[in-house]
Amino acid sequence: MTTLQLEYFLHLSQTLHLTRTAEHFYVSPPAIAASIRRLESELDTTLFITHGRSLSLTESGKIFARYANEILSLLAAAQEELSADAQAQSNTLSISIASPVLWSKLFRAFMQRYPDIKINSTLTTTTQLSSPEIVQSFDFIFCPSSDLDSPAFESIPLPGNTAPCLAVHKNHPFANRTSISLSEAKDERFIALSRGYSYRAYFDTLCQLANFTPNIVLECDFHIRADMLAAEYGILLTTKQVAETNILGDVRYVDISDPLFARTMLFSRNKRTRHKTSADLFYNFVRQYYELTDEE
Repeated sequence: MTTLQLEYFLHLSQTLHLTRTAEHFYVSPPAIAASIRRLESELDTTLFITHGRSLSLTESGKIFARYANEILSLLAAAQEELSADAQAQSNTLSISIASPVLWSKLFRAFMQRYPDIKINSTLTTTTQLSSPEIVQSFDFIFCPSSDLDSPAFESIPLPGNTAPCLAVHKNHPFANRTSISLSEAKDERFIALSRGYSYRAYFDTLCQLANFTPNIVLECDFHIRADMLAAEYGILLTTKQVAETNILGDVRYVDISDPLFARTMLFSRNKRTRHKTSADLFYNFVRQYYELTDEE
């Protein structure tokens, strides 16, 4: 007896029509009839009675239909539970990040604690985070609160100084300043991230608030941006949080006093990972790392 035989039988018991059942499974009516005969032979009973061109279930057929339905339901439940268990024991975490530098120390500390758990981190754009299909593929997402709006995730805010600042090379006229109004930099050469990155949207918003269109001399990724700043090709806008990582090297940071526009960073967990062991370990580790409480 096979599950396919049971599926043939149950469908035929509901339609009582050999041709319709055959069409449903994309097989010929004789194939369905032969499968039912083998089933009846194995059970040593008659499941259907033929009345001309119509069929009806025998009493034995009605009894078997009840059990066949239960068997297939139990099998489906077992497959679902086994799949959930395999997912729970998976040692790979898929994580979306808005910056390649802000959470590198966190990841390094976690992987030192749990060397058997693998992390696949992806630098995602705001466009990608607006796609439900792409978002759902991640176990966790680190991004500004403005970038994620998905009921599939539960989020908590992360600590950190996200106030804006300028990064300039040591020979720049602004290098000795401690703070500046962004509008004072309206004629500067800016090195900006390519469009699509969350930090590029942040840069554009700040310039709009300062009432000027920036002179962007280069659009690039995070790593090229640092190299071009070191080469004194221009200046760039970043945050105090990034400045604390020293990722940009020997540069000077100038606080932006106006406009004041800080963003909240979120740590978001996909609700489907609630029974995934590696996800539980990572979630609790992040909370401990940042000393997060339930009130935050």
